[in-house]
Amino acid sequence: MLANLKKNKADGAIIFKIDRSSRNLREWEDLKDVAKSKDIHFANDNINLRSNSGVLTGDFMAVIASNYVRNMLEDSRRGFYGRLKQGLYPLNAPLGYLNMGSGKLKQMDKNVAPLVKQMFEMYCYGNYSVEVLRKKMYEKGLKNSKGKPYSKSSVYSILNNSFYMGMITLQTTKEVFVGKHKPLISKRLFEQVQAKLKGKQVKHQTKHNHMFRKLIKCSCGYTISGERQKGRVYYRCHNKDCSETTIREDKIF
Repeated sequence: MLANLKKNKADGAIIFKIDRSSRNLREWEDLKDVAKSKDIHFANDNINLRSNSGVLTGDFMAVIASNYVRNMLEDSRRGFYGRLKQGLYPLNAPLGYLNMGSGKLKQMDKNVAPLVKQMFEMYCYGNYSVEVLRKKMYEKGLKNSKGKPYSKSSVYSILNNSFYMGMITLQTTKEVFVGKHKPLISKRLFEQVQAKLKGKQVKHQTKHNHMFRKLIKCSCGYTISGERQKGRVYYRCHNKDCSETTIREDKIF
């Protein structure tokens, strides 16, 4: 509004009350400066900003309004951190969870949560870049509100969000709180994903050095692993949603 007044797009403005004209005293000073050449009227306050007495009255009321805003912000901040300390997430639910109302725990979205979990598993155990991963997840049904694949930045945000392992991290201050919501993934999986995102190799315990270890991929994208059963080596996919069956090592040729 002030910018348009300064550009002479209007001759003045009518504002409901002084406490609706600015959020702080700096903005109030900007408004008084504009009032020197434009008509500023307050519907519920009889104040003339072109007179000394009007400016004095306005300054007094602006100080009271500014103090009121600061008190509200302080109360809001206390309430915000109070929820966090209780293990509640006072912001919008991350993808895969649902908002259940103020003061209530986020609940898993039974339709989306399995896909988000699969995203973590595919990134950790599969050989996917984030660009390929977002397209793969789209093929599996994970779409944004416009029905399109999630962007790379959105996928990075999801993979970096500790909420999915039960912790709440504030992005602005990096403060961490223990959440009471049900975790979607294990702490171990989350840490493995973080290591891979940072370019560190994720080490997995290997009991047997099978012939085709880490060389064969399942049709779902996972690297299949070998297991010795009754003297023979069988390879199978550990993706619980995969329908592929096991195959014996000597049948691969």
